[in-house]
Amino acid sequence: MILFLKIFSRVRLALLSGDGTYWKWRVLYCFFLVLWWGRLGKEKKIIPRYLCAADMLLLPNAPLSLESIRYTSPIKMFEYMASGVPIIASDLPSVREVLTERNAVLVDAGSASALADGIKRVVDDSVLAVRVSQEALQDAKDCTWKFRAQTIFTFFNAIIK
Repeated sequence: MILFLKIFSRVRLALLSGDGTYWKWRVLYCFFLVLWWGRLGKEKKIIPRYLCAADMLLLPNAPLSLESIRYTSPIKMFEYMASGVPIIASDLPSVREVLTERNAVLVDAGSASALADGIKRVVDDSVLAVRVSQEALQDAKDCTWKFRAQTIFTFFNAIIK
């Protein structure tokens, strides 16, 4: 923890939890690094504001099972992309279907030191942060339900003709 404080003295961490299971993070609150909102409940409508206000967004998926490695496609990944904020994400096949080095900073999954290195890259390189966030925002336009429905409609329309 002390090493973290030395390296990231400029970084503050805000945690939003969907189900309150991240109790380990509460320990960090003692170091005045963390703003802990816990479960948001009815306030879910304001999540986009929190995302857009962030300096970076973390997607530290762990490679715990075959499903998490190959098939998990978290909705928050798409919300992060649409926020225009740099994303630091675990490099897993399921994530790599959408995020690449072009639109995110990918780090070794399950490695705290790799995640810290990714955070440091974004903090230290504002050009990288702007580039990946702009690319992700642009790519998010192709990841909406409306775009997906139009793609499917066009596909079936071409078959019928």
